[in-house]
Amino acid sequence: MESSEEKMRSAFDFYMNTVKLQLEKIISYPILFRYSIEDRALPKWNVLQLLKSHNLLRKDTKVTRWMALSEKYFSQRCVTRFADKIPELINVYLGYSQGKK
Repeated sequence: MESSEEKMRSAFDFYMNTVKLQLEKIISYPILFRYSIEDRALPKWNVLQLLKSHNLLRKDTKVTRWMALSEKYFSQRCVTRFADKIPELINVYLGYSQGKK
């Protein structure tokens, strides 16, 4: 189990280096630090990247807003909605949500 400090460092690293958010954005969404990177943030990030690669999300989509959504709403708006257009979308989302496969 990670300590609070390790968890915050890990989250900060993920949002700065993987998601490429600016410091001001990260600070303006402190709720992002409450989420597990492996169980919640990374699956959402992978789904958003896949949707963008298929031109199903605008390039200027506000990542922080999508990341802060409840799992139910995110799943409805991003996964279920586009599952017919991208068959592997559900597997990408669930594969990371249930542990790396």
